[in-house]
Amino acid sequence: MAKGAACFFQPSTINWTLSAILLTTIFVLSVALQAGFLEVICSNPNEPDFDSTHNWGFDFNNQSVWLEETYDHLGTDSVYVSGKTDEDPDLTMTKAVTNSNGTVWTAYSLTLGGNATFVSASSNLFSNVSVSDSYVLFDGGSVGSGQTLEMSFVVNVPVIGDFSFCLTQLAIPEPASLTLLGLGALALYRRK
Repeated sequence: MAKGAACFFQPSTINWTLSAILLTTIFVLSVALQAGFLEVICSNPNEPDFDSTHNWGFDFNNQSVWLEETYDHLGTDSVYVSGKTDEDPDLTMTKAVTNSNGTVWTAYSLTLGGNATFVSASSNLFSNVSVSDSYVLFDGGSVGSGQTLEMSFVVNVPVIGDFSFCLTQLAIPEPASLTLLGLGALALYRRK
């Protein structure tokens, strides 16, 4: 090479090129490792109607949703879950529900609507768990007023692309509590 002639690959150019290739490889690998749920949104259509509170979040690293709620009424309560996937993933959901409706719950059920299915479930206060594709029943224990029921369950979302499903929960009070509430309602009705 003649003196003063430019070298086609300067050492700094080689370092920059290798750095760019390395960064591109890391980016592609990190995107591949994050495959699964790209977006998850939870909403509660009943929240304006009740004094219940609902908080939620999504952990992209663990592909899991957490929900914290205060359940202050009797009857069903629904959470709509939607988002986008890039494969057929399982979504781990943890749910903490505080009983603030003044009754003792002797069972608790979860029902799935949409094309998602339950895979497994567990609870901190109920010893029996029955799981089917669209229904989970927790029983064999109780949740007193002020106690928090913690549940963990896995939902399979067999969709690539946009998805949505509805998770409906129902706290089932002990029969004595339900009878007392019914008698109180009857007494109020008779006064009118």
